[in-house]
Amino acid sequence: MPAVALKVLELTQQEDVSVNEIADVIQKDPALAAKLLQTANSPLFGLAKKVGSIQQATVILGLRTVKVMALSFSLVDSLQQSGDNVFDYRKYWQRSLTTAVLAKLLGHQCGELRTDECFVGGLLADIGMLAAHQCAGDDYRAVLDQYATNPRPLQEIEADVLDMTHARISAEMLRKWSLPEMLCDTVAAHHGEDLGSLDERAKLFGSVLYASSSVAELFCGDVESWRHQEVRQRCMELVPMESDALKQILQDVHTNVNEMASLFKIDIGESVSYETLRTQATMQMANISMSAEMDRAAATSRAEDAQKELQEVNLKAATDGLTKIANRQTFDEKLAETLDRAQEAGSAVGLIMLDLDHFKKLNDTHGHQAGDEALRKVGQCLKSACRTPALAARYGGEEFAVILADATVRALQTMAEYIRQEIEKIHFNHAEHSISFTASLGAAHVDLKLEAATPKEIIERADECLFDAKHGGRNRVEMTF
Repeated sequence: MPAVALKVLELTQQEDVSVNEIADVIQKDPALAAKLLQTANSPLFGLAKKVGSIQQATVILGLRTVKVMALSFSLVDSLQQSGDNVFDYRKYWQRSLTTAVLAKLLGHQCGELRTDECFVGGLLADIGMLAAHQCAGDDYRAVLDQYATNPRPLQEIEADVLDMTHARISAEMLRKWSLPEMLCDTVAAHHGEDLGSLDERAKLFGSVLYASSSVAELFCGDVESWRHQEVRQRCMELVPMESDALKQILQDVHTNVNEMASLFKIDIGESVSYETLRTQATMQMANISMSAEMDRAAATSRAEDAQKELQEVNLKAATDGLTKIANRQTFDEKLAETLDRAQEAGSAVGLIMLDLDHFKKLNDTHGHQAGDEALRKVGQCLKSACRTPALAARYGGEEFAVILADATVRALQTMAEYIRQEIEKIHFNHAEHSISFTASLGAAHVDLKLEAATPKEIIERADECLFDAKHGGRNRVEMTF
């Protein structure tokens, strides 16, 4: 502790100390005396008349205020003499002064707290950072390195690396200097730790410091500007006040911090006004929204591509490679599903089984390529003839099947005859030969309202009709219902 600050603390602990004794000690340090007078006459204290002497300042501001201000100025002067390339002193003092100004302004809103104590509490709340850096440099360098690349709060990293936070160190230093116990306790809790264990007045003081520290992090860039509404909400939860009152405080911070930096003769770089902060927040939110929209569009595109690929895979798995209509597995699944639905609804199902006439002879005469082309032509014919909910499938070899959901007997018969005629019309050339062929069809109609039927049973009925069509002269339709 600087000698003048120690002497001021020592005198203020004496019950019978006089104003002149305090003034004599302070005036031995002309720079300190000048700063105290400047501070007393600044808008931050808003005194009705100008103060011309330390004695006047002590009477008007009060012994406690002069004590903490003398302590603050003395500490800042001594600590600014230290410096290196590891610890960002400019950023530290910017945050400390911003916290101090906010604590004074927010403390004034409460009406139950001494604003001078709020100011010094905010100013000295983070002094443990300097102590940790100067006394445990290597360990604290590890903390700062992690903080530079890690989004976690600084105090959490300190607890992991040092098993101690700067808030605790700050509180112990203030105790060592015999500052009020309530000030020490609230500084220890200024990041929200252990607030609940404090008594009512100390808890209010601690809440002011916590709110001030949170807002200072916003102004000093430790928290992204777009989160300013979140920080404002937290501040109003900690220190109950009207939204307009908080807005005014936030607008006053920039001017007051620059004034205090001038009084303390501290280089804090360029401070940020609340309007600039809000402008930055708007721009950041726009960028975040644009980035989120781009991510969403990219994700949607990827999802659509994946869905399309999945559909293609499913379609390929469900389709007969040669004829491009449903394969046997799809037919089996669809027939079972159609019968189940018809059973529930009490509706009818029609099934057509068809077989190409003399297909083996076609293969033997013209070759398998001609046979494959004939099967492809039948697939195209069935695909054209069958619209949803009808399903055309290759049952196996030269045998095909058509499922008709909720079909009447007449509709089933008409469909079967239409397919027979369309197949009869098929002609194609292969190896200079004109090829045509016919098909025999068996159709089975089941009314599930009147009887139950399994897939096996309806297939067997349609197959029997197909057998009859074959032995009845081919190129014909046989039907049962």
